[in-house]
Amino acid sequence: MAIMQGDLSEYALPDLLMFLQGMRKHGQLIVEHAHTRISAGVFFDRGEVVHAYCPPREGVPAIHQLLRWEEGRFAFLKGATHRERTIDIDLHNLLLDGLRQLDEQRLIEGRLPPNDTVLHVQRDAEAVEDVRLTQAEWRL
Repeated sequence: MAIMQGDLSEYALPDLLMFLQGMRKHGQLIVEHAHTRISAGVFFDRGEVVHAYCPPREGVPAIHQLLRWEEGRFAFLKGATHRERTIDIDLHNLLLDGLRQLDEQRLIEGRLPPNDTVLHVQRDAEAVEDVRLTQAEWRL
């Protein structure tokens, strides 16, 4: 039975994870992406994150993928357990590393051309004329 549910646009995932840790909850946070309808989850054992999945990823990479989700819905299922432990990192460090990676990715994406850009090499005729290579350099 879900004891808590809501919308990711209202409650950011890092805040939810910290809240569940602080309340020392035991169960599963299920998250569904708004556009793709992909379901993912994070398991807690007395407030400690022990497992996460976000197809096709599990463990730490799944948490990092989930941090990119800004829209969707969530529900927390009290008492749900997972047999396998895939996360051994403290939640604070996990979030810091994941959010750092997300910031770096957004910085890089801001410098890249749009996805529909066709890349090509434009030769500068003047620069090509000035190039003098030996046969050994040309073969290289």
